[in-house]
Amino acid sequence: MTDPDDIDPHPLRPAFGDARAVVVSWNAPADVWGKTALEALCARVRRLEPQRARRVIDGGDLHLVLAPPPAHQSRVLAFDDVVPRKGVLALWRLAPDDPEDLRCPPTIVHEGEGVVVVDKTGDLCVHPTARYLHNTLTGFLRRRGTPAHPCHRLDRETSGVVVCATDARAERRWKQAFAEGRVQKQYTAVVAGVVDQELLIDAPLAIQGDRGLVRIKMVVDDAGQGARTRVVPLEVHVPSEPRGLPRSLVRLFPETGRQHQLRVHLAHIGHPIVGDKLYQMGEAWFDAWTRRALSDDERALLPCARQCLHAARLQLDDDVYEAPVPADLWAGLR
Repeated sequence: MTDPDDIDPHPLRPAFGDARAVVVSWNAPADVWGKTALEALCARVRRLEPQRARRVIDGGDLHLVLAPPPAHQSRVLAFDDVVPRKGVLALWRLAPDDPEDLRCPPTIVHEGEGVVVVDKTGDLCVHPTARYLHNTLTGFLRRRGTPAHPCHRLDRETSGVVVCATDARAERRWKQAFAEGRVQKQYTAVVAGVVDQELLIDAPLAIQGDRGLVRIKMVVDDAGQGARTRVVPLEVHVPSEPRGLPRSLVRLFPETGRQHQLRVHLAHIGHPIVGDKLYQMGEAWFDAWTRRALSDDERALLPCARQCLHAARLQLDDDVYEAPVPADLWAGLR
């Protein structure tokens, strides 16, 4: 039998009780009630392989919450413990050290009326994760002296407008509006190939799960949730070199708000977003990238350092917030 440490070059460190740890709590969904703690963790962190998930649990970092703050009472779970009905789970993780001072900090677009609106850069997580503790949008706002709660989220590699609430009234207003689909959204993206006419993509989406290599991948599925995206072409760049591939600058208007919707829809019609590590490069490449197993030649295949997707405009009633297209996205067009 192969020792797990021979497979994983990045050993896990127990995090419970460490002052540097990030704690993520969640209500166990109904589909894991009665299942094991190992199954529940794999369902929550879909990129976590069962072997690695068991090591996390064996290290004492998955807990069943018995009493919420301020009591903070919990019980360590074993991998085969059964998750109770309506149980609350807590995962302790140590984030790698990352700098608190951002090389390219986000820009404040608007401040007032209970919100701080930020133009997020394309290398910044919105919330702390197991990998990014300080280098996050919420961390930036806290250090700035304006702690705020993001009312929606963008992928780490997606730049653009993020609305963050500084009071409960504004938070309720914006979150309810997002949930009801009343926020008008406009994105700008660089995509592979020539897009020279307006398109309406109407394709339902579902999570791939066990149907493929990458469980978190979203796929077009007739049994999934309805999803619609309008695509408007802006510019086509055809390279002068014979072997160069054309790219298009497009404006995107999502009429629904499904996970990864724009990325999946554009890949579905044969025009993936340039630099998208999953939907342009493919599952095998993405899986090797997450495991740090890519060769230099394989890494060189990535056409852009980050996915060329930018949240350019948000509107709720009379409130309109915009962020200019950043230089690195323009560079992706060339």
